[in-house]
This record gives sequence, structure tokens and C-alpha cells, in this order.
Amino acid sequence: MKRYESRFQAGKILVEFINSQSKKLRQELIDNPNIFFCFAIPNGGVPVTEGFCSHLILKYDILIVRKIKIPFNKSSVFVPFIILQLFFSRQI
Repeated sequence: MKRYESRFQAGKILVEFINSQSKKLRQELIDNPNIFFCFAIPNGGVPVTEGFCSHLILKYDILIVRKIKIPFNKSSVFVPFIILQLFFSRQI
């Protein structure tokens, strides 16, 4: 597993990956930054998003998610279901 100096650097590496893998997406991000938007999940995602968005001049916001505990399962999952539910209910 590769370790990064910082999470901000991980965001920069993500930009480099997109640049190397998809020239079409890279050009679209440069030409039309206003049609793209990123969400950052706290506890690590904010610095990665800042590193990514600052290089591509994209807007982002913080997405607060809730940990949902599943009975008889010790692990939990982060699910932004409330936000998605609000989004879809407004679309109808």
C-alpha cells in the first residue's frame, strides 16, 4: 500500500491520475469547471478534496453523513441517505 505525505498530496495525485487516464475528462474539467461539484466527507476527505479541487479550480462542499449500525453486524457504514432522500423528494 502506498503512503502519501499528506491527504492534500493524495488529492493532487488523484488529479495526476485523471490527467493520465482520461484526456477527455481532464479537458472537460478545465473547460467547464462550473458544471462540476465535489463533496468532501469529514475525517479525512476534506484535505483530499481541497488538494483535488484547488488544482482543478472546482467548487466543493462538506457532506455530513451518519454512521448507520446494522443489527448483528459489528461494522457500520456511512450512508448519506438523508441527503439523497431530500434531493430526490425535491425532484419529484
